[in-house]
Amino acid sequence: MDRRRLYILVLSITLAGILWTGYHLMGQFRSQGEARGTEVCLIRKTTGVPCPSCGTTQAINYILLGDLREALLANPLGFIMLLAMAAFPVWIITDLALNKNSFFRFYHYVECIFRKKAVAIPAILLIIAIWIWNIIKLT
Repeated sequence: MDRRRLYILVLSITLAGILWTGYHLMGQFRSQGEARGTEVCLIRKTTGVPCPSCGTTQAINYILLGDLREALLANPLGFIMLLAMAAFPVWIITDLALNKNSFFRFYHYVECIFRKKAVAIPAILLIIAIWIWNIIKLT
């Protein structure tokens, strides 16, 4: 993937994530902090079984509300997603403003790291563990 397409893709996805999180966070404020039962996961809607990322939106909302324990219980991936949603747009815009490609190089570096079995296998096992945990707690 070339730099331009990667930057457009990442900016689009993070913008969508920020808007989605804001929408759900405002809904929580309207319902006085109660968790909203909005289900958007197509896998869960279709099969009744949650996917590994089910609960990530709720986890991000809990982090933003300062409840780190509930965030961890909702889905640990929320911490990674929030960090990415905050850092990636700033990083990409800085790259564009300074005519650099550090994010592009970082993307390829991470891609190379995850091609190594010593990294890929534990990462896959972690995602499977989160998936099993989601299945147990959400079904």
